[in-house]
Amino acid sequence: MTITTEDVETYEAKIDGFATQPEEDQCLTTATKNVLDEISGRRDVDFQFSISDLNDLCDYRPETGQDSILLQENLNSELEDYGYEMKLSRGLNEEDLRAIVKDDRRSYPIASVSPRYFDEVENSYKPRRGSSGDYQLQHVLIVFAVNSEKVLYYDTFHDIFERRQNVEVEREMSDNLFYQLWSETGNEVLWVQKEGQRTLSSPEFEG
Repeated sequence: MTITTEDVETYEAKIDGFATQPEEDQCLTTATKNVLDEISGRRDVDFQFSISDLNDLCDYRPETGQDSILLQENLNSELEDYGYEMKLSRGLNEEDLRAIVKDDRRSYPIASVSPRYFDEVENSYKPRRGSSGDYQLQHVLIVFAVNSEKVLYYDTFHDIFERRQNVEVEREMSDNLFYQLWSETGNEVLWVQKEGQRTLSSPEFEG
């Protein structure tokens, strides 16, 4: 089973107009803006959050990364007025991730991947290294489709890849590689849904 033409067409329509991160360490807030904008249009909810707003909510400091727990907590205080909430879970599996993607009442999931992602993406721009010589900050990807062979995703690093390295931006990776990179972050996922919405049925899902 591979990513279908329908999957790709949906993907291309959805990412039209998506924001790309202005700085190397703003992937989480940029991805969050994109999934909020997408579900806002799909579910007719008037979310109005800029990347700057979301940076404030996670107490962003340049080159220190972005705190997903703090973002979730503070964003939920804002989303409460709309009857929505951001969920954060760790230890999820392939079945859980696929269920989030397929549920029209939920946003597309934001999956964390280890800094090793930048070594695995062919011909891509490498972000600044930390003092140890490693890419120290986790990255996130918006997941659009999951099957037994491939994962279709959007990377908010898109413009940085193209602007600084002039390479074609990848949008698919093997499921084996994705799950390796994802597992190195504890299989962390964030998504937005209606407040109080029933969680998934998988026994491993703790959303």
